[in-house]
Amino acid sequence: MARSEQLSSTNSSKVPTGNDLSILPPAVLSVDGRQPVEARRRVSRTRPDQASASARTKKRRGPAEQSGSVDSVEQLALVLQHACGFVALVGDGGRVERASGAVYELLTPDMAVDRLLGDTRLGIDAPEFLQRVERSLLDGKEDHFEWFNPVCDRWIVLHLAPAEEGVMIVGFDITRRRILENSAEQQRAQLAYQADYDAATKLLNRRAFQALVEQACQNRRGAGFSIMLIDIDGFQAANDTFGHVAGDALLLEVADRLRTCIGENDVLARLGNDEFAVLHCGGRTSTKPERLITRIMETIHRPFLVSGTKVSLTASIGVAIAPQDGDTQEALFQAADIAVKWAKRDGGEGWRRFEISMQTELQTRHEVHEGLIDALAAGQMLLHYQPVIDIRHGLVSGLESRFCWNHPREGLLPPERFLHIAEASGSIVPLGEWAILNACRDAMAWPAHCEVAVNLSPRQFRSNIVRTVSQALGESRIESSRLVLEVCEAVLVDRPEKNLDSLQRLRALGVKIVFDGLGTGCASLRHLQLFPFDRIKIDRSMIHNVGIRRDSEVIVRSMVGLAHDLGIQVVAKGVETPEELRRLRETGCHQAQGDLFCRPVPVATAFEYLRRCAAGNSGVSN
Repeated sequence: MARSEQLSSTNSSKVPTGNDLSILPPAVLSVDGRQPVEARRRVSRTRPDQASASARTKKRRGPAEQSGSVDSVEQLALVLQHACGFVALVGDGGRVERASGAVYELLTPDMAVDRLLGDTRLGIDAPEFLQRVERSLLDGKEDHFEWFNPVCDRWIVLHLAPAEEGVMIVGFDITRRRILENSAEQQRAQLAYQADYDAATKLLNRRAFQALVEQACQNRRGAGFSIMLIDIDGFQAANDTFGHVAGDALLLEVADRLRTCIGENDVLARLGNDEFAVLHCGGRTSTKPERLITRIMETIHRPFLVSGTKVSLTASIGVAIAPQDGDTQEALFQAADIAVKWAKRDGGEGWRRFEISMQTELQTRHEVHEGLIDALAAGQMLLHYQPVIDIRHGLVSGLESRFCWNHPREGLLPPERFLHIAEASGSIVPLGEWAILNACRDAMAWPAHCEVAVNLSPRQFRSNIVRTVSQALGESRIESSRLVLEVCEAVLVDRPEKNLDSLQRLRALGVKIVFDGLGTGCASLRHLQLFPFDRIKIDRSMIHNVGIRRDSEVIVRSMVGLAHDLGIQVVAKGVETPEELRRLRETGCHQAQGDLFCRPVPVATAFEYLRRCAAGNSGVSN
């Protein structure tokens, strides 16, 4: 685009093209086109009662003195020569009688001086401009306007002042001012765009989307609509693995795919990080969004290519429908946010429609979370212990700690009631620090061969878990070899490189590391290649059919055999019957725990159990 076009395109007044004029309301004139310059004060104006005397005087003067206007042109030219302006006198018939030097630069840069004087068109091809000069000559009225001269690519503000000899034209170059104004306008437009749109994806941002939903609520007029909050599962892991540059490219592809899913009446927005939203309105399906949700989930499920590697993502979607789930933007967002939390709690890769019962449960979760904050300080947290038995020799090899909450209103709560909330809220970190230290302190009263096991959550690895364990060992003075730290598969999946490094550093302290949960969820034997675990725990779900189904027994035997070959001990969880114990012994399993031996008990009861075992009254037969 040419520079002249750029100037014209951002002007809020009439855009000049060719010889068109940009006419602003008559106002004022100055060097910058803003403050008045009363050029006519410099022009000799003759009152009617002086006309005859003036005419007689002119006849007596020589040619050089005959025109006061001529003198005024020269005087004004001197004033304007340093102000980027010009002055010209146009006489009868539109002929140029006098002109300052700047007129050639601003009006006729390609015309010789001798050609301009006497010219009837001011040396330019601008019909509307010339018409205004002619009109000023005829009616004797002043005129003021801004004009774009395409010949020299400049903006000029012009003031026409009728004079005795014709019309005095005073002009100033305001190109710089117009450029600055246009630049400021462009900046304002850019700031307005940035306020409403996401810089990376060019989608509406959270603020603009919420305003749009509020407008839809106000203008609903009986028609329903729905909003969807979309969390892209797996994006953060891909971003951490491949880096932010590849992550940004992946994010753009996700946005492009989502664009292909929505209809012409739908609006897509990015709320932040890996969160998107859709306003689904118009048509009969606006309150039945299943088809749109299916398209979204299918398109996100197709593999992405990131740095030459296939990456699989999924979507968790929460849906709220107006007006049933809310008639304001705030209410609908809260409902959809609750629904998406439920979709993720169900394992992700799915969607949930908001239900009132969800809100009730969330309120309960909130109360639990608030109570956990004060539970430690109030001395309400307890550790119970369950024995781990060496089934080859019938001896207690250690005890596994287990959280309990002595709730002031509900009594003793098992960990299933609150640990998942503590994990989600982050309060598991101080709870975990307390558990490690107090488990080590409790174990100092036990026999020297007796280990104490503590479960670690993935969230604890995001804090300095190595320092926490090291401090607990130092304060309790327990032998590090007696402390057993149990980790689940999530620790190996969440930030695998960092967490594996933390496990190596924990191993360097002398503690034992156990992989807990082989046989649950997606737990894979591949994890045994990632880290040299001291032990693995086989879940109750894998052993309860041992002795009943042949395939279950074959699987357990294979897992125990593999662990033996790798030099890893095996612990069976949840043993409840003597037959299960017998079969596990036959497979070569090393240790077991479960209600068959002892339920989790308070620390004093656990100590008494150890005392009885030492006296040979454990009830565990070889």
